Amino acid sequence: MIGLDKVKGRKPIFDGVRTFVGYGEGEDQLRLIDWDRRIDLFTLSQDMNWMNEPNGLIKIESTWHLFYQHNPTANVWGNINWGHATSIDLVHWDYKPIAIANENGIEAFTGTSYYDANNTSGLGTPEDPPYLAWYTGYTASNGTQDQRLAFSLDHGATWIKFQDNPIIPRVQEEPHDSTGGLEIRDPKVFFHNPSEKWVMVLAHDGQNNLSFWTSTDAKNWTWESDLLSTQI
Repeated sequence: MIGLDKVKGRKPIFDGVRTFVGYGEGEDQLRLIDWDRRIDLFTLSQDMNWMNEPNGLIKIESTWHLFYQHNPTANVWGNINWGHATSIDLVHWDYKPIAIANENGIEAFTGTSYYDANNTSGLGTPEDPPYLAWYTGYTASNGTQDQRLAFSLDHGATWIKFQDNPIIPRVQEEPHDSTGGLEIRDPKVFFHNPSEKWVMVLAHDGQNNLSFWTSTDAKNWTWESDLLSTQI
């Protein structure tokens, strides 16, 4: 324990690496808690700098690949990239280089990864199909959001941005988004076997709305319908 005279009048600083919390045990005593030791044993966390929601979890052969929203340069939201970690048991994780980077002022928001088993995208080969990752591109300079694609040809180790991004540009989003493409993001994508089409669900922030899109090749998308909260 330490005396309160050592901390009175001092301003706490949170550096994003290690945080201590204290509680009193008497009029002039403060016991410090090492908060790091109280975190759940199976929490995935960076040693430093910002991270938030996980996305794009996928199992490739015997390895799980987890992606997450990450600012690699500061402990504040912004400069968002896809962080990347791998595990064989979902408990012990190895950190990997950035999977999808913030480049040319376009940040990489949340999305989905999926195995293109039939190489519908044509980005791999029938013998070695690609893994796909859809994400929202956020242009910080004007606040616009569009939908983008990346793919992996080495079983998830590295990811390549599709050269014709965005796959759903703002001009295609605007008729279906009351903000004109400012709040449409977080693609959730899966392959629908009966129709042999990819299905994408997009969230429209603040609009109580989801929109549904389909594609035969994972690259060219058609709006199909909206789901409003009043319809549920």
